[in-house]
Amino acid sequence: MNRVAVTEYEQACSRCDGLGWRAPDNTNGCSVCWGTGTVQLVFVYGMLMPEARRPAQLSDYQLEFAYYATVVPMPGSMVLGGVAEVPNVRLTIMDQQEGVDRGYYTRERVTLADGTEAWVYVQDRPAREKPSASYFADMAKQYVRLGHDEGPLVDALVRVGGLAGEGYR
Repeated sequence: MNRVAVTEYEQACSRCDGLGWRAPDNTNGCSVCWGTGTVQLVFVYGMLMPEARRPAQLSDYQLEFAYYATVVPMPGSMVLGGVAEVPNVRLTIMDQQEGVDRGYYTRERVTLADGTEAWVYVQDRPAREKPSASYFADMAKQYVRLGHDEGPLVDALVRVGGLAGEGYR
């Protein structure tokens, strides 16, 4: 496994700190969010896409909206997203952020279209719900940043019946 030095993530640490991802005993978030440690790969497709370092595709899943983005198993479908390199300690924080302990998402091991093994957050039975305009716009920006076609993102929006409103919950 790769080892990651804190200095490589100084800018990301500031971003994480700004989002409140820090432990009570840490004032800058670095050792909690991006400390040294073994790196895990995570396939990201929604709010976590800003952490993606490269584009990726997940086969046999489909993007859906349950207000926030989720993926569901769907043979023959493809989800566009990215791969984030995440130290083990940050993965624990992501589990909390995604509500794994509350049953909102499960973290599953998958093989991406290029053969890379990664974790992905999945909802078993999401209730379709329209995303906000601002959430959808943020996702679209990340699709463009990663060089993805926005078609599958728009398809997911059509399946749920359009946009809900302006702001995030």
